[in-house]
Amino acid sequence: MKNSFKLFILAHKNNRGIHKKVVYTVIMILIFLLLIIPFSIFKTYDNELKRFENEDDSAKIISFYYDEKENYEKIKNKVEESKYFIKEKDYTMPFKNGYFEEISDSMSDDIYIYPYIYEKDIVSGKNIKNESEIICSSLLRTNYFENTKSKDLIDMKKYLGKTLNFKTAKIVYDEEINDYKNIYFTYKFKLTGLIYDSSNSKCYINEEKFDEIITETFPEIPMQKEIGIYTTSNEGAKTIAKIFDSNNMFYNLSEVDTIFIYLIRNISFILSIIFFILLLIMFNIYIKVFIKEKEKTLNLYNFLGYSKNDLNKINEYII
Repeated sequence: MKNSFKLFILAHKNNRGIHKKVVYTVIMILIFLLLIIPFSIFKTYDNELKRFENEDDSAKIISFYYDEKENYEKIKNKVEESKYFIKEKDYTMPFKNGYFEEISDSMSDDIYIYPYIYEKDIVSGKNIKNESEIICSSLLRTNYFENTKSKDLIDMKKYLGKTLNFKTAKIVYDEEINDYKNIYFTYKFKLTGLIYDSSNSKCYINEEKFDEIITETFPEIPMQKEIGIYTTSNEGAKTIAKIFDSNNMFYNLSEVDTIFIYLIRNISFILSIIFFILLLIMFNIYIKVFIKEKEKTLNLYNFLGYSKNDLNKINEYII
């Protein structure tokens, strides 16, 4: 009876060790769940920054007026030696607005076509290869200035692989009627691919074809003509802008405030690291508890008189 009571006490103590492992396991699961939350937030905001970097072409272009050409020549070498520099290009307009006849029948509906200079991530279809092809936002709004609801956006998947007629116009003065009038132009493009575009209004065509359309539909006006400095990234544009600043040269650069996005991303990243370290610490403690309780169990069986061979079998079973 006395030995039985001692064995009961030993077994009870061993069961308390099992309870410890259960508690540590629950704690590790909770920490893991806490790790997932900030890591998910980090990935969301990090992807948003990458998407903005890939899709917002306007923030990669520094422009200045053509009459500043002489001043630009003084800093040209510094700009073009930058690892971010892509090209210097004269342009009157960086985009052309119009509409697709297959989707709409009104010039008041604006779809914006841009020159294809930067590589785009295609979500459906393929990239453009020649001047007869076009890629567009996977969801397209017909009027940029309207608060279009998601259900009212045009799903461009049903037009993928089809030829679209892009209609645009230029304004000219007609002396016969003593007034201005529109002259319309129509260009055919095969929709080969779709992209993600946060504005849901952009399409891209071959750069040379874009220049041709601009020249044809918007004759150059010297007072409005600008020079664009194309860079590889938003940060690259800001870096080159500093060269303009240091030489007191006027320029235009479209910037979007991403401070809040960076702040949330960085905070969530730090929290992810903290919870990951806590998880490693708890896992280390759990392993130590597991080893310690295993030793207690083996000692208990040894006390009960099990042979070495029996203990080896028990040890294999426990593992």
